Amino acid sequence: MYTVDLTSGTDFPKPIKGRPNLTIKKYRCVCDVCQSEKWLPLYQAQKAEKCFNCSQSDKGKKSMEKHSAEDRAKLMEGICKYQRENPSRAENTVANWLKEMGIKAETQVVLPLNARSKYIIDFVVGHIAIEVRGYWHNRSKGEKDAKLVEKWNGEVIFIDCDELYKNAASIKQALIERLSTVQ
Repeated sequence: MYTVDLTSGTDFPKPIKGRPNLTIKKYRCVCDVCQSEKWLPLYQAQKAEKCFNCSQSDKGKKSMEKHSAEDRAKLMEGICKYQRENPSRAENTVANWLKEMGIKAETQVVLPLNARSKYIIDFVVGHIAIEVRGYWHNRSKGEKDAKLVEKWNGEVIFIDCDELYKNAASIKQALIERLSTVQ
């Protein structure tokens, strides 16, 4: 559901042929699920339940529920395979650091959280899970990250993408120090 700020009505240009100065009043709307902001005409804001991204995410979840456990397992393996073959820039950086240190890590390891939900861990070294936080982590506001910490039988190291790009040397050094006792 959108939270609509009725005091924020602002006129936006909506030129139509022959009426170049026509405007439409739009209101600031915030998605209650992901907190994204959008400006919508009142009639759209009142009928919209979620932003487009959240509604698409829900469609995917409902679609997954229709499949058998075997189909979901195959799909999860396909997702892991894709992520192994197409790591993010930040995941590539961490993988290169691990390789430089001579540390062999499993990548894209599936951890079941409950009967329906699973977590894909970026790297596992011994009993330590290394998770590179990017777009999806920010989108879920750390809810799944908290579940990972709760369910993982060991230590979890989170590396924030933005921090990685700003302070790569210090993050690399901290990772070297932490992993020096593993293996």
